[in-house]
Amino acid sequence: MRLFSADDDGRLYRAETTLAEFPSGFRTTKVVLRDSKFALFEDQAVYRVQGTNTYLLMMEAIGSNGMRCYRSFTAQGLDGQ
Repeated sequence: MRLFSADDDGRLYRAETTLAEFPSGFRTTKVVLRDSKFALFEDQAVYRVQGTNTYLLMMEAIGSNGMRCYRSFTAQGLDGQ
């Protein structure tokens, strides 16, 4: 199992645990995405694209005009970049 979380300072973290260990704790927390605190703000969600091995990350950002928007990223797995 994987948990993605942000710190409102431009970092997205991934923590892992096994099903047997859940919900007692997560381990191997890593920074998996880094940008400015406005480019990666909060409210992240990860989805698997049906019928593929592609994953989609949607994450809130704050634009130069102060308006909030969403950015999207794709990956071919949850273990790498």
